[in-house]
Amino acid sequence: MRQGFGIALVASLLAVGVGAGSPVAAADDAVPEAATTEGRQTVVDDPSIVGARPLHVDAWSPAGSADAVSVQFTLASPGCSGVHAVARETDTSVTVELRQGTRPGAVGRMCSMIVVPATLDVALQSPLGDRTVFSAF
Repeated sequence: MRQGFGIALVASLLAVGVGAGSPVAAADDAVPEAATTEGRQTVVDDPSIVGARPLHVDAWSPAGSADAVSVQFTLASPGCSGVHAVARETDTSVTVELRQGTRPGAVGRMCSMIVVPATLDVALQSPLGDRTVFSAF
């Protein structure tokens, strides 16, 4: 009985995409526009992060500038972690490649195991306009 439960648990976790082999979002899955960024920690882009890993964009909203988009995501251990984003733009879409990694000053340090809702403004080459926003991961 116990072995059957373990097999079912592993199968269900794999089905929802938990683990190293998690699938990336389908190219036609646009990120939804968020109603508000209230209650989210604002973070600054940090290209110096170490051991960067893909991070999914949960939602987006217009930024304070027409040449930027504000992306929302879940950030782990904000005291030790940072994020870096790159926008890939076409005439009809903006795909945000968001990565999370360890801040250089936190390498080898013990960090708290918490997550917080966060937001980051990502610079664009041209105004967002009516383009669709996608998450690369």
